[in-house]
Amino acid sequence: MRLDACRGLALWFVFIDHIPGNVFEWLTIRNYGFSDASEVFVFVSGYTCMVSYGGTLRNRGWPTVIASSLRRSFEIYVAFLLLVISYLTLVWQSGSYFDETNTRHFFDNPGTVLIRLLALQYAPVNTDILPTFVILHLAFPLVLWLIARNAVIALAASFVLYLMVQLYSWHMPAWPTGELYFNPFAWQILFVVGAAPPAHASHSSLASCDTEPRYRSPPLTFCSASLSS
Repeated sequence: MRLDACRGLALWFVFIDHIPGNVFEWLTIRNYGFSDASEVFVFVSGYTCMVSYGGTLRNRGWPTVIASSLRRSFEIYVAFLLLVISYLTLVWQSGSYFDETNTRHFFDNPGTVLIRLLALQYAPVNTDILPTFVILHLAFPLVLWLIARNAVIALAASFVLYLMVQLYSWHMPAWPTGELYFNPFAWQILFVVGAAPPAHASHSSLASCDTEPRYRSPPLTFCSASLSS
């Protein structure tokens, strides 16, 4: 309940910060720290995922964790597509803001954009976070498996991936800009750091789940599928 309240507050801050010139924006955290509400939302989402899927792992094992993660990723994916359809409809009805919303490409070449949209390579302005969350939830069984084995190694791997973004500009392919605004390779570090505290609190139970021979194969299979796709 408290986690949902934090995420809800973060979403309100994000909404307020995207309305220029309003008095309430001075109440949001971006004016008083080194981050804004987007970072808070991703961090808390990682924490929430570990609380949820960690409990599922202890009670029902890896197959249920993977199935739940895939289902949640699909739900976010469908929500993203429905949101974009509504978005495009509103822009078309308004007859303006095509360039400001990054939707002109769709009206000029709908076939190409539709394919890119389905592949999570295209997103209108302010919908960019949803493709990243689809990817983060899809990859969470891998994160959970690493943390269950050794949280320090998981955090180190996450930091190295973040470092590669800074040094070599690693990014997920996107269109037409070349990369997603919320690069999953960079934002994953907040997601993983958020997942680490609840995992540490229940480390012994997660570790015991990981040593069960019957649950070793599914996460490895999932990782291989994710890497090859």
